[in-house]
Amino acid sequence: MSERHSVVTANCEFGRFVREGGIEQFGDVDVMLMQEVQPERDRLRDYLKDTNLEVAVASTGLHLAILVNRRLSVQGAREAVVQVHPLKDHMLAQRGKLKDRCRDRGVVRAQVEGVEYVSMHAPVPIFHNIREVFLKRTAHELAPITNQLIVGGDMNHWPGPRAADRRFADELGLERLDIADKDTYHTKKSSGFGQKVMGRPRFLDGQLDSVYYRDVQLVVDSERVVEIPSDHSAIYAEFVIDE
Repeated sequence: MSERHSVVTANCEFGRFVREGGIEQFGDVDVMLMQEVQPERDRLRDYLKDTNLEVAVASTGLHLAILVNRRLSVQGAREAVVQVHPLKDHMLAQRGKLKDRCRDRGVVRAQVEGVEYVSMHAPVPIFHNIREVFLKRTAHELAPITNQLIVGGDMNHWPGPRAADRRFADELGLERLDIADKDTYHTKKSSGFGQKVMGRPRFLDGQLDSVYYRDVQLVVDSERVVEIPSDHSAIYAEFVIDE
């Protein structure tokens, strides 16, 4: 037998997506992969009252979370830090004003109806070598997973996937969801870094977010990029899951 899972990945722009009704926008989705949840991580359940979602896993240090529809069974959930110290050290030294946003990097995972779901947030693209190390270590962390796998997150691969991202996908046998040439990061919508530090330069717009999948079938024409209350757009897709 098989069933269909609807999946969305969303960068919450430090909780803005949560505070401004973004969760309700996808209240009936099956799995929501979230990044930059803080500072709303501890209040997530307060925002779920009018939805069919519940928290499967939420990490304070990683600012990541996975929400799952109550109709589905969660077999297990965990978080894993994939620390790359030079990123934190560099940002603390060079951009003191951003030190409150420096945090560990890693993934959160939840097994839902036999499918492993992963939410992740890669380092910013100006640190190319650090991104490569992070992606390599993350692939190593996820390598033991043998069942069906769906990964979503803010990959920060400006302006689109790079060689390190392709190696990450190849090592895990993942296929990247094709969203054509649609940007998923928009500096004009930023209320934080893109506005205060960079002055909203449009050249920074790009396809920073991705969904990867393995051993599940994409429902044809289900994929779409959706505007949300964030400086990122969400990516939505549906997959056929074999039980």
